[in-house]
Amino acid sequence: MKYKQRKAIRNWIVYFMTMVMVVSELCFGNAFALRASADGSTTYLLDPKSSIGTIEKKEEIPAGTYGSDGYFTLTGSATRGNSSTCSFELKKDEGAALSFTVTGTADVTVTATSTGDSNESSLTLKGEDGAILPDGAETSAVSVVGTTATKISYTGLAGGDYSVVSTAGFTARGVRILEISVDQTSSGTRPARKAWDEVEDPVITSVALSGSDSGKIEVNVTALVDYDGADKVSVSMYDASGDQVGSDQVSADKSGTHTFTFAPSVSGTYTFKAVLSRTDETD
Repeated sequence: MKYKQRKAIRNWIVYFMTMVMVVSELCFGNAFALRASADGSTTYLLDPKSSIGTIEKKEEIPAGTYGSDGYFTLTGSATRGNSSTCSFELKKDEGAALSFTVTGTADVTVTATSTGDSNESSLTLKGEDGAILPDGAETSAVSVVGTTATKISYTGLAGGDYSVVSTAGFTARGVRILEISVDQTSSGTRPARKAWDEVEDPVITSVALSGSDSGKIEVNVTALVDYDGADKVSVSMYDASGDQVGSDQVSADKSGTHTFTFAPSVSGTYTFKAVLSRTDETD
């Protein structure tokens, strides 16, 4: 697959300011109504804040239906995560499942964390014929590290039954689900994707030294990664000679905002390039 190269790149001398945010211990949210889009799709959301906000931390979550119009079904053993962030904590080694049915086609995004700052969990989306590969991934089992939210995207799922689980055989710990979004087109067809040459260029909005590690550089990019945009966005780092340093960093996050972290081994001047790509596009 070839890549569509886009706007570019700047040298930055950066000063970093830290903002401290206070996160509320409360776990409340408004019920999420179904959202119908002009392209004929409907979005179903599993939001723990509106589904299990009244359940205490570490308390067992009853099996049953949750989320928009009871679209998601919980089976097995799950608890509310022991954190101020509301979550379904699915028992390790497929000990619980959050299941849903697609009647047509769907794009799915799962947001998850592990159970502690230094912990690692593993998540899998299972279909009727086996595990599903996330967008841009080579393996179906997704490693989820720490308590920073990880978003995993699956595009163009066919009709059928699906389940989000803690990966089979992973016995260290379970995984916490912060959100599942299913954008479904019941007819099974969707309008053609937006023309590739009409997709907006990615924009590097900031480059700054990491607030927690001055040896790392954080690059923020706005880029449209969804059905009408790119399949993914990548950022490369170059030294003063124009040679690439390290590997590309890649994101398929559909939020529109992407953060990439680089750790050059020596001090110097570096430039960054953002590139969009879409399968079957050649420029």
